[in-house]
Amino acid sequence: MFRKVMALCVMLPLPVLAQGMQTAFGASDQNTDAPIEVVADSLEVNDTANTAVFVGNVEIVQDKMRMTAPRVEVTYREDNAATPEVEDGIAKVLATGGVTMTSGEDAAEGETAEYNVESDYVILSGSVLLTQGRNVLSGNEARINLSDNTAQMTGRVRTIINPGSSQ
Repeated sequence: MFRKVMALCVMLPLPVLAQGMQTAFGASDQNTDAPIEVVADSLEVNDTANTAVFVGNVEIVQDKMRMTAPRVEVTYREDNAATPEVEDGIAKVLATGGVTMTSGEDAAEGETAEYNVESDYVILSGSVLLTQGRNVLSGNEARINLSDNTAQMTGRVRTIINPGSSQ
């Protein structure tokens, strides 16, 4: 179980795109090999449905990154020995009920966060607010491509860039 949960933090490194300037979310020295700790009020594992659901004050921490949400559902790929090119592991992570991700002075908030491992996209939606130091970006949805470190914010986007602030 722990091995499967470790892939949760793949969604934690979150790039942000603002005014054509790309900046990385969180600490640049984030240790992605660090242990991942998941704490929740309850955990329900359903091997038939290939899911694990963490409920109640869910907190996922790896090194300097932290994600909190009331509910996090992890969907695992089916064990498929017939197609060895498809690795076992996590297929999708869905955090709901108000999601917060932080690393140092950087923070991302939204109602939901969905990470699709195969497409390598994180979609943060519902009153999305991204902050880096004193810079702020808000909108209805942030679609983040982790493979090429790009993002698109939609839904009445507002950007506040404070000159001279650290990124």
